[in-house]
Amino acid sequence: MRKIRGYKRYFDSIKDSIMKDSQLDLNFLNEEKYFNFQFEDWYGANIGLKGKGRKFVLENLLRIHNEWDVQLQKLNYEYYLAVWLYDPRLELSEIVCCIDSKIDYYENEVFLESKKTKNFVPDNFRPFEHQLADLSWTRKVDLEATFEWEIEWPKEQYGSNKDYFTHQRFYKKLKENSYRVIENEDGKVYFRLMGDVWIGKK
Repeated sequence: MRKIRGYKRYFDSIKDSIMKDSQLDLNFLNEEKYFNFQFEDWYGANIGLKGKGRKFVLENLLRIHNEWDVQLQKLNYEYYLAVWLYDPRLELSEIVCCIDSKIDYYENEVFLESKKTKNFVPDNFRPFEHQLADLSWTRKVDLEATFEWEIEWPKEQYGSNKDYFTHQRFYKKLKENSYRVIENEDGKVYFRLMGDVWIGKK
């Protein structure tokens, strides 16, 4: 009971701060051509837990999206605005907007297309299914990157032999089952499939 009450107090305590933290910074947008708000950046991974945390994220995703949309419409030029709804990693969800040269990048290059044929089901996100159904949704792939330098981290830099061997077992499975592998000037990058990213736009 104490844990539940403490969890409730946590969300009550950040209601006011999130209103401030999620304000659209038009100066930054005009200079950098993009702006975003991600829950984990501000409040950590625990915000995406089930129950009150899940409701908190969904409620504020929709609120922020609608507020930004009103502001962006007043600018009278083309813009990209979308809800990036991560499933099941809800705490990574974002509101993202961009203008000018960044539009094509965010429209077409940020995520890989999903190979699975699966439609967005608003009923999975109650009690906000009606608001979510007002957006058009595209399914993308949620991938987590592991860099080669992480895999090759020296054994002596680990806190214990147990930590080292635990990580090496994980990296072995990662190499064998990676969803995608790319190579750049810094070495290989291994991508693990974590779930879906649903892109919602008007």
